[in-house]
Amino acid sequence: MIDPDTGLLGAQAFWRDLDRAVHEAEDGGNALSVARFSFEGLTDRRAHIDAARLFVRLVRNIDFACREQDGSILAAFTSTDLRSAHVVARRIASVLKETMLSPDRDRHAIKPTITLATLKPTDNLSTLVARVGAYPKVAAE
Repeated sequence: MIDPDTGLLGAQAFWRDLDRAVHEAEDGGNALSVARFSFEGLTDRRAHIDAARLFVRLVRNIDFACREQDGSILAAFTSTDLRSAHVVARRIASVLKETMLSPDRDRHAIKPTITLATLKPTDNLSTLVARVGAYPKVAAE
């Protein structure tokens, strides 16, 4: 359920929980936002794992995330509208940017790119995550 390398949810657990969160948000009228943090130009696996480990420490206890195969992080911000998700995502990205260094010799700062989407009344799981450039890898149960 938890990825031992990162502390984030494993892919199957993430997609199951996100599917459940989408249904709960639809039924209860709650807000739900999804963010994708990508690290352009970063190819070092170790740096991606470090980013994920930092991410675990930065998210709220009501949020959950997983690391995708390309190293990006897909996060679900429950009970969070787009405006609030933007604030949360910017804070996380700021800490990642200020804390992480690339593994190459010039040690330049890593700049995460954030894509955000919030659940609309016409959305389902696939349409919501497609707007952030992700697609469910594992069918939700």
